Amino acid sequence: MQPNTKEDILASVLRTYPIFLQTLPYNIGVTITDREKYLAFVPPENLNLQIPVGQPIREGSLVDRAMKEQRKIFMKVDKSARGLPYIGCANPIIDNGGEVVGAYAISLPVDKYEKTREMSTELHRQMRCIAATCENVAAQAEEIAAVIKTLLQIVQGSQTYAKNTGDLLFSLKEIVSQTNLLGLNASIEAARAGKFGQGFHVVAAEMRKLAGQGAESVKSGVTTVGMIQSNSTRITAEVHTVDQAVTVIANAMTNLSAVSQQVCVLANELDLVTKELNDL
Repeated sequence: MQPNTKEDILASVLRTYPIFLQTLPYNIGVTITDREKYLAFVPPENLNLQIPVGQPIREGSLVDRAMKEQRKIFMKVDKSARGLPYIGCANPIIDNGGEVVGAYAISLPVDKYEKTREMSTELHRQMRCIAATCENVAAQAEEIAAVIKTLLQIVQGSQTYAKNTGDLLFSLKEIVSQTNLLGLNASIEAARAGKFGQGFHVVAAEMRKLAGQGAESVKSGVTTVGMIQSNSTRITAEVHTVDQAVTVIANAMTNLSAVSQQVCVLANELDLVTKELNDL
């Protein structure tokens, strides 16, 4: 049997709203009024809002507007007003004759939505920073790769110079060997000439002495060139290793930048969704 009087309708609403609250998984508040005063008020958790039962309805309030305009009224309230942002929705209670006998309203806190929006905004900012950093690292990696290429060219040039020097030292070694042989032959001929070859013997001895010194110098030069070639080979191998590592880093930064851009898009979409929820 449907309630007929205004009092019956409001009493029915007052009996059923606790069941209504228990069935919802949300943290919401409920307000019930007649045409003049508040009949029930259950605020949502953490909402700094207290309305005593029996208090007159404030002019221009959500329930007042719903009754006067005879339609559903939405209102978004930021956290500066009650310490917690929330959405209010009020509906007029109309009897069978079409007369407004009261109103009911629900209050839904949206602090979690706003927190989600703040987090998505911060995530978007952080991802943009990461993407920018990745781009900078990738650019620096390209510069390092260019330096490595130049260094390889220098090392390869040094190896070429070392090889040419080695070839020159080999030629000098042959010359020194021939000079030593000439000095030896000259000494033999000077000895055969007796006293007439004494002056020539001195020259031959100096030739052999210079040849010996030249041989030592050539030997030292060959050792030095060998060390240069060995070190150049090691440097080339190390530079190639660094070049490969830089390439891996550059590729990783490029991939990370692409992922960051995708996360930025998702964060932006999340921000739009939470904004739409807040704007309900």
